[in-house]
Amino acid sequence: MSDLVTFIPEMLTKSDGYTKEYIEQIHDDLTMAVNILASEPKQQGFRQAVANFRNIDVKYFDELNCFYVKNPEEIRTLIGDTLYTNTDLGFISKTAYPTFRERFVFPCYNQRKKVIGMVGYDNVHHYKYLLSSTLGFNKVNASFGYQDLEYIYKCGYVIIVEGIMDWVRLRSLGYPVYCLQGLSIYPNQLRIFKRLKGVIALLDADKAGLKALSYIKKQLQNCTAIQLYRGKLDKMDSDMFFQYEENIVSLASTVETIQENWNHCNFNHILLYNSSEILEEKIIKYGEELEEYKKSLENT
Repeated sequence: MSDLVTFIPEMLTKSDGYTKEYIEQIHDDLTMAVNILASEPKQQGFRQAVANFRNIDVKYFDELNCFYVKNPEEIRTLIGDTLYTNTDLGFISKTAYPTFRERFVFPCYNQRKKVIGMVGYDNVHHYKYLLSSTLGFNKVNASFGYQDLEYIYKCGYVIIVEGIMDWVRLRSLGYPVYCLQGLSIYPNQLRIFKRLKGVIALLDADKAGLKALSYIKKQLQNCTAIQLYRGKLDKMDSDMFFQYEENIVSLASTVETIQENWNHCNFNHILLYNSSEILEEKIIKYGEELEEYKKSLENT
């Protein structure tokens, strides 16, 4: 089976001379460090602030062991010098510069539920996502969904999305979902998708998203695309789109139709339109809630 359990150790042992045992020890140590950080009492408040802002049940952030880094020195105090200063874990760079500051961190897991790297998220920063420098962790494997492969294979299909919050939201709705963490698809991911009966691409309907969709079309013959709009020509972010119950119902109906007709709708562009009459008012409120969210993190 092609997954990150074997992919990272094999990649590193072949190219850099690391032993498989050492790579697995790094994953064990990083998992332990993340558990310590996520269980720190005030982290529940941070996760709740993010959950409230995104209108997602906090349990989905709790089970991922997400944590907020305000001051990197707090990490050092909690996990100790040995783990913090080991640059292979990724809390600091090779030049001893802290990786995360004022970011909400998502641990990235392999199929065995071991942490293989971390992605720092900041909705208001120019660089929304920041990858840890964990040994063997890079754009090729910085994706989310490997811990759910058993469920994905059981369902026989998967919805692929661009961003982490899109992934968390659809995951909270019970869908088998895989986050590309961007718009690139790599061979180890394609091997997974090709085993499935079908793939639903739920990417942003912007220039980059359409370009990625064109590439996916060439690589996967079992894929259908869904694009989201709030008006006839006005594209909409999927995380915001599925904050509304009527849109969740619409997605469920569409996915059911696709599943019943995999062989007849390959690469149809299915357009879902937001049906909320007060959407513009909610978008304004979204901006106000963003400011409140930032303040809540500062005060936690």
